[in-house]
Amino acid sequence: MFRRYPAMSDSRSESTKSLTKGWGERERRVAHSDVEAARSVKRSYGSWLLRLLRGGVMLSAGEQQVLALLVAELPPHLRAVAEAQFAEYNLVQREVDGRALNFYKVGLFSMAPLPVSQLLKSKQEEALLIRVGVQMGEPDPLHATLTALNGRVFCAAFSRRVPETQHGFKVSEVVHAWKSNFSSNSAA
Repeated sequence: MFRRYPAMSDSRSESTKSLTKGWGERERRVAHSDVEAARSVKRSYGSWLLRLLRGGVMLSAGEQQVLALLVAELPPHLRAVAEAQFAEYNLVQREVDGRALNFYKVGLFSMAPLPVSQLLKSKQEEALLIRVGVQMGEPDPLHATLTALNGRVFCAAFSRRVPETQHGFKVSEVVHAWKSNFSSNSAA
């Protein structure tokens, strides 16, 4: 019944500026990401009918927050394309073990994924964009990666299941893997 699909701005609001006064640039950017990037990453992809027919899921609050942190850590030229792609996606499928999310743009009755309007120019077919370590009040950080496939931001993978809560997440480490996989102006 369920079909798996094949893999395929720095301006801040005044309220965010006042809350982050005295913080370093990185902390300010991450706090800004909590407010702004969470808006760019949807929690619900597609209609309930599409999710029912295609085996889609809604993101948990924790998954949405970690995904927003991943997107917020991307450089502006990649972040803009990633946000545009996430806005177009209408299906997300969670892997059985709960440690990965795959994103698609599909039609209700089409069997193949639909094209997105903007693609990333990658040096490889499958390319890691970014890896972050997220502290959640536990001794070991949750590691999360965002991967592009054929120019599409396709998979968010986690070192373990993401907790339901969305409060208290803090980026503890960032690996900008995009530097070896994408050019400095990588929008197609």
